[in-house]
Amino acid sequence: MVFLQDEKNKLCRGIELLNQEKDKLQSDIEFLNEDKAEFIRSAIQEVNDSNYEREKTIAENEKMLIELKEMNQTLVAKERVCTEELQEARQELIKVMVSKKVTGDGKIGVKTVRNGEQVLWNFREGRRASLKEVIRLQFNHTNK
Repeated sequence: MVFLQDEKNKLCRGIELLNQEKDKLQSDIEFLNEDKAEFIRSAIQEVNDSNYEREKTIAENEKMLIELKEMNQTLVAKERVCTEELQEARQELIKVMVSKKVTGDGKIGVKTVRNGEQVLWNFREGRRASLKEVIRLQFNHTNK
């Protein structure tokens, strides 16, 4: 019977040790779960902060894009006006040169091309004359 009592005591101590080990493991698990939860909260916060910054940057870029589109539309409109003015000036110059039969020593004049369009022409170089060349010629012609 003493033998059984000794075995019972050994088993009780073993159970106590196992219970202590179980409690320690549960404590470790709780600590690790808290640590894991804190890590996850921190990672989520970093992602949220990063997303906020990205959204902020996207909003700024969208605003800048709208401003650039508006500036581009303004520039296109100004370019259209300038192009129309230059085209009108070129057409008026062609009319004057045709009516006065100005050729300016045969270098620059008006040529009718395939589609019947009249263009300013540099006969010496066999190419279209620039508006600058024609204006220079007319200015020199009026100064003489």
